[in-house]
Amino acid sequence: EVLEPLPDRVEAVDLTLRSSQIYNTASSGLIGIHATINAENCLFYGNTGYSIQLEYGGTYNFTYCTAASYGVNGEALRMGNALCLDDLCSAYVAYPLKALFRNCIIFGSHADQITLFDRVDDPAMFDYQLKNCVVRVRDLLNDNQYPDFPDHCQPCINTDNQDTIFIDPNKNLYRLDTLHSIANRFAVPIPGIDKDLDGKMRDAITPDAGCYEIEF
Repeated sequence: EVLEPLPDRVEAVDLTLRSSQIYNTASSGLIGIHATINAENCLFYGNTGYSIQLEYGGTYNFTYCTAASYGVNGEALRMGNALCLDDLCSAYVAYPLKALFRNCIIFGSHADQITLFDRVDDPAMFDYQLKNCVVRVRDLLNDNQYPDFPDHCQPCINTDNQDTIFIDPNKNLYRLDTLHSIANRFAVPIPGIDKDLDGKMRDAITPDAGCYEIEF
């Protein structure tokens, strides 16, 4: 299967990121609040907060991106559709969230690297899809959280630290391990994006997930 390019959208894009790295930040790496953001071939790591934080809805498209969170409490990805007006969020304002992640890696050192916050409980207000992504979630799948997450993440690899992905995250080496990375050949070609973050050509048939293509 070849994923088609994203259709043209009517709303203005607030931010476009291509082949960018956001790292060593004192808070979240990227924060979108009620925004429209497109990102491709981007790397987020070393962020004290979340790697990617999407609040109060908006429209977001991430393609061939790697969000890695190691050694901090913030997850690699947080998505929400409401802005709380008090500590208990009994008063809030909501806005639809529409988020699409394709061929991405969302991973880190803790068991759950994705946080979801759907205050409205309406599918039209919380529309998110992950396709051909490598993720790490555990408690998120509990009955009192988001047990339907796998329905929104197809196909995905949900893994843990027992599987190899990167060369060495302890040294901030987020290129894929040449021999063992489970992200190898897991992506699907997307027309118009034929190079990785380093400018290396992606495999035309079975590219790798994340911002880097494996170097052999």
